Amino acid sequence: MGEDLKFIISVLLSSGIVSFFGWLMKKRIAVGIENSIKNKYDSKIENLKSELSISQSILANSLANQTEGIRVTHEKRLKAIDFYWEDILALEEFIQPLNYFDPIINAKEVEKINKIKPDIPEKFKETIEQAFNELQSDKMLITANIFKKEIEKLRPYIGEELWLLRYFYFLFLGRIVYLYETNYNKGLNLEHWMKDEYLKKTLKSILSEEEIKFIYETEYGGILRGVNMFKQKILKEIMQITSGISAGKSSLENAILLSKKMNE
Repeated sequence: MGEDLKFIISVLLSSGIVSFFGWLMKKRIAVGIENSIKNKYDSKIENLKSELSISQSILANSLANQTEGIRVTHEKRLKAIDFYWEDILALEEFIQPLNYFDPIINAKEVEKINKIKPDIPEKFKETIEQAFNELQSDKMLITANIFKKEIEKLRPYIGEELWLLRYFYFLFLGRIVYLYETNYNKGLNLEHWMKDEYLKKTLKSILSEEEIKFIYETEYGGILRGVNMFKQKILKEIMQITSGISAGKSSLENAILLSKKMNE
């Protein structure tokens, strides 16, 4: 073999070895970088898993505490509602005497009622006298105030909607009793309660236009319609509470809020 050929082979071999070692070094560097990135990535994943586990534990404990709190609160709400409904029925009793005649005579006939000289059939006078003898506005006011003090203590459990409904329900009943009893005892002709602008204006704060129209559009039994309208609204709200719908909604909202806070 010539010297020139040996030289060429030697150069090629040397270049190959150098290239091989170069490739090997690049490979090792690449693997090292890859492993480094992988380790950091794995570490970050583990940290995220740990944080998620802690968050889930906090959320689970929070929901468990809320569940127990909701149970205790719900029991108190049920007792509060029992007392509340007792008050609603007690107040209704004070207006029952007016239902002796309100469902059977119209506004014009009501305004003929007078304690001294009523322009009504003789056989009907006894019914009217009995009705007004049974009206007890003073006792109604005392009873309402006693219940009000207790209901005020229970306000956190019955909620604002029931509290407001009770307030306007008493106003509706009390205003009618006051108007009729005052005029009757003064010897004046009654003025039908539907003509009282203060009462109608006040009812707009709690009843819709359709509900007010339902009460006022009849010539007979408007008092009973009003009582039943309030009772229906009250019972609807009570159902929301006793069924747990209100509590469940509140719990869900709190859980979502807590989750958002933890994500922040």
